[in-house]
Amino acid sequence: MKFNKSSLLSSLAAAGIVLGAVAPVLAHAAGPAAVDNTGQNHAFNDDGTVTKLAVNTPAAYLSQVGNSYATSTEDNNDISGSAQGRSDAQVRLVAGYLTLDDVPDFNFGTVAVGSTAHLVNNTGRIADDGNSQGVLQVTDSRSSTPASGASGASQDGLGYHLTVRLGQFYKLDDTTGAYTDSAFSGFSLNLPQLDTTSRDSNGKLVVNADPKTSPTLFKISVPSDNTTAPTFLNAPKNHSYGTTSVNLTSGIDIGLATDSTAPKGAYDAPIYWLLMAQPTA
Repeated sequence: MKFNKSSLLSSLAAAGIVLGAVAPVLAHAAGPAAVDNTGQNHAFNDDGTVTKLAVNTPAAYLSQVGNSYATSTEDNNDISGSAQGRSDAQVRLVAGYLTLDDVPDFNFGTVAVGSTAHLVNNTGRIADDGNSQGVLQVTDSRSSTPASGASGASQDGLGYHLTVRLGQFYKLDDTTGAYTDSAFSGFSLNLPQLDTTSRDSNGKLVVNADPKTSPTLFKISVPSDNTTAPTFLNAPKNHSYGTTSVNLTSGIDIGLATDSTAPKGAYDAPIYWLLMAQPTA
């Protein structure tokens, strides 16, 4: 995971994230039969021949170049046949981690100096950890009772909290868009009070939480002093298991109070989303 100098238009996640490698393909592993051709009549081969299928015919895989399953014989009036193929989906699961899955980018558009801007969209300025869907997501797969216990894993979670810190806004060069040496601390990011019943302007749920999770989200104002870091999301111990996803999009009241002393022009600042592995007091 890369941690680049980033911006309010492209935010930065400040937490350890567990990335699982894709499991290797298993050939001829124990499990269901490779393919069941019951009900198939014929297969067309890549050499132009037609093969009568038998159950579990290895040579009848659709992955063979040019191979197809046919639903009937040469009788054009036969509508009783069927064709069945089987593919697979693979995934590797891990447990026992607290992960910061997604953090959003914020774009507040263009406003007058000293006024409060409202979120326009979630497009970012530079490549970093921010996403353009406005999604903030945390997953807790830790359990107070491990899987090796007498009754198995408890799936209750150990609790966590997430803070937000806003860096100084740097003025961008009007021609190149590059950062200049001019930095301003008079901005502040305002995030609204949300809960699991909150909906955006289109009626879509803003907070989606696993049934085992009881998250609390706080209304916060974060000054661009690169120091203040209020808690935005908290989940208590024994009630944090699963995934909590928050849609921080233009459909809710997200604002940026701008610095009245800053000259006109484009500005950019980093946001740090810090996930801590225990709840607040």
